[in-house]
Amino acid sequence: MPRKSKKDAVEEAVEGQAAAKAEKKQINTNYSYQGNEGETKFAPQCQGIINIVKEAGKGGISRVKLLEAMKEIITTRQPIERILTYYQKSLVESGAVECSALADD
Repeated sequence: MPRKSKKDAVEEAVEGQAAAKAEKKQINTNYSYQGNEGETKFAPQCQGIINIVKEAGKGGISRVKLLEAMKEIITTRQPIERILTYYQKSLVESGAVECSALADD
C-alpha cells in the first residue's frame, strides 16, 4: 500500500476535524416547540417529531434525547438520524419547531 503524501494527510486531518465539528454542532442542538405551523399538513413521521418536541415542554429537548424518543415512535427502515435531518428544515420553516445551540457546560 503506497504511503500518503503530506498534502493528502493534511487534507484528511482537516476533513476529519470538520466532520467532528459538524457532528458536535448537531449533538448540541436543542429543539423547542413554537406552535406557529398553522394549518400546515405534515407527513406522519414529521408530525411524530412535532409531537415529541411538543411533549418535551417549554425547555425543549436535546437532539440526542429526541433521537432516542423517535426510535420508540417513528417507524422507518432508514437510520433515525436521517429522518430527523430530512424533516428539520420543514419543521423550522413552518414555525412548528425552533432549533438552537445548547449552552456548553
